[in-house]
Amino acid sequence: MRIKDVLAPVAIHPGLNN
Repeated sequence: MRIKDVLAPVAIHPGLNN
């Protein structure tokens, strides 16, 4: 997995990352 692949979903669902 790449950082961009992880950042992509995080930007779409920031609530899930928190």
